[in-house]
Amino acid sequence: MFPQLAEELERIVWQSFWSRFVLKEIRSCEPIWINPSNVLVYNSSDLGALQYGCSDLERTLFYKDCIWPHLREEIYENCFLKVCNNCVIKGFPCQDAILCGGMNLKLKYLWDLSFYKNLVNEHEAFYLGIEYI
Repeated sequence: MFPQLAEELERIVWQSFWSRFVLKEIRSCEPIWINPSNVLVYNSSDLGALQYGCSDLERTLFYKDCIWPHLREEIYENCFLKVCNNCVIKGFPCQDAILCGGMNLKLKYLWDLSFYKNLVNEHEAFYLGIEYI
């Protein structure tokens, strides 16, 4: 891109540009799960469409300031870091995540986490990266 600069300097220029403009813009964007379209909900409702713990859903909980931030912390702890029984039995996100976490009502019980009912031991849960229920 800049033939007159050394590769290291070019990398520093791009890193600076990325940090100042692009990353700032990405962080200020509203997560797509705040008000998901019907097409997004439909396309992500297939089994395996949600990579649990690796999605933008966590960011929706902390996107805007909340009147009760401790409730959002609790929902994050129970529904994202652990797998709560409500999410396993009824579907993710459970009613607690919708009401207290401020998530969109369209998402209620959208993803099936019944797979986690079959966890046999703590080692398997650790391998999957979740807290044992």
